[in-house]
Amino acid sequence: MAEKSVTAPVALYQCKTCERELEAGAFYASNQSRCKECVKKTVREHRAEKADYYREYDRKRYQEDPRVKQRHKRYKNSEKGREAFRRAQAKWKANNPEKRAAQVEFGNAIRGGRVERETQCRLCGVTDEKMDAHHFDYSKPLEVTWLCHDCHAAFHQFHGPMEARA
Repeated sequence: MAEKSVTAPVALYQCKTCERELEAGAFYASNQSRCKECVKKTVREHRAEKADYYREYDRKRYQEDPRVKQRHKRYKNSEKGREAFRRAQAKWKANNPEKRAAQVEFGNAIRGGRVERETQCRLCGVTDEKMDAHHFDYSKPLEVTWLCHDCHAAFHQFHGPMEARA
């Protein structure tokens, strides 16, 4: 005796935006009036209209939300993340030849003993960590200000990459 397979009828829902009839899987559980594609399109348009607001929102979220930091850390350490970093680094080097030349010349001067690393941050005075060399003027590659990593990052966050002032 052969078994009969019974298939349940598929429920279709109509999207209020595009008016297509779609299966339940095409809708978010929290919003059954619009399909996922229409919701995504609306979100993309809204973010584009308010780009400045969302840029600031995302920046704050990245800095303050530990879950977001952890997700970025996992990505950064993945093969995909490392490859994206390599591409970004190569792009930066291609777009910033003057800065890269200053970095190379300064690195060679450190290795050659013409410049000595300082051990104290010029802003906060910390001495127990490795210092970053900050260039105010890339046309003078051997003139740097020594900053701890936190002060260097804070400086660029406040001033931006191109607004460096002496």
